[in-house]
Amino acid sequence: MTLLREVIDYAKELMKTNTLVDSISCHIPIADYYRNRFIIFAKHAIRHVLNKHKPYAKWRELPYLSSLISSAIMNIATKPEMYSYWESLIEEKFNEIKEGT
Repeated sequence: MTLLREVIDYAKELMKTNTLVDSISCHIPIADYYRNRFIIFAKHAIRHVLNKHKPYAKWRELPYLSSLISSAIMNIATKPEMYSYWESLIEEKFNEIKEGT
């Protein structure tokens, strides 16, 4: 399983278990609300998944990897056809940070 898939799966799991946000009445269109809600949960999932894969050889580059995954999530939310591009880009960077090559 790739890192991006792990983040998306964990974000989906968080969305199922956290129903507090559903009770809030919103003033924005419902599609925007659910997309923004998923992105918020994805940011929590990024932190969780990156902590799960410790230790890293190049730990100083973790903020870059985190922002790369966050950009991918936001981009995939509007353009799902870009998934394979982002997946390969993130896996390449993740392997570089993890192994220190």
